[in-house]
Amino acid sequence: MDYSRISKAVDINLLKNTHIVGVGAGGAYCLYEALVRSGVGKLTVFDIDTVDDVNFCRQGFYPDQVGMNKVDALKEHLLRINPELDYVGITGNFINYTEWELNSIFGQADLFLFLTDSFQAQSFGNKLALKYQKPAIWGGFYEKSQCAEIVFYIPDISSMFILYRIN
Repeated sequence: MDYSRISKAVDINLLKNTHIVGVGAGGAYCLYEALVRSGVGKLTVFDIDTVDDVNFCRQGFYPDQVGMNKVDALKEHLLRINPELDYVGITGNFINYTEWELNSIFGQADLFLFLTDSFQAQSFGNKLALKYQKPAIWGGFYEKSQCAEIVFYIPDISSMFILYRIN
């Protein structure tokens, strides 16, 4: 990919060597696309769901992807943008992973994204961010999209979680 249009705005070499682990592929579809377009080199995404027709109004999926695992549909899209992307899609529930499995995935990442509607997943993500001392972002909408929030943590910088609410 030719990054010359953004090379003065971002550190392309840093992004090419950045590994992001994300939980949730649906509502975060466009965020992953933007990350790949800006040069992120490795992306691991967890999601246990499949594409359904109710996803079209708010997620980037297409009718011919109904029934596919969301991580596989996302992979198709992202590799069309950047065929050199190192992408791993995982349909397992990371909450049930062994310590060794978590270490092999989260321990090697540079940034965690927890972008799911599961409180249990968001809470477990908090434990992982603190355990591995990695920067993390949590984002989500409440029921019927009446409110959204973004929370972030940066080790050695954030003394507490910062909450932004959009009503």
